[in-house]
Amino acid sequence: MAWIAIDAGTSVIKAVAFRDDGREAAVARRQAAVLHTRPGFSEQRMESVWSAVAEAIRAADTNLIVMQLNV
Repeated sequence: MAWIAIDAGTSVIKAVAFRDDGREAAVARRQAAVLHTRPGFSEQRMESVWSAVAEAIRAADTNLIVMQLNV
């Protein structure tokens, strides 16, 4: 079994799959769009962030499966 952790930063979403023993098994990163609506302001659309999270999870899961097949 693997556990997936999400790091939702301002510009990059990272999904990391860990083995039961805590070792990293797979990782995936996706860009999150940042809108600069006016000087000194940054915004994000949550739909875009959520899409990036979902894409990162799917990619980490795929990477995990591929790595398990190569073992």
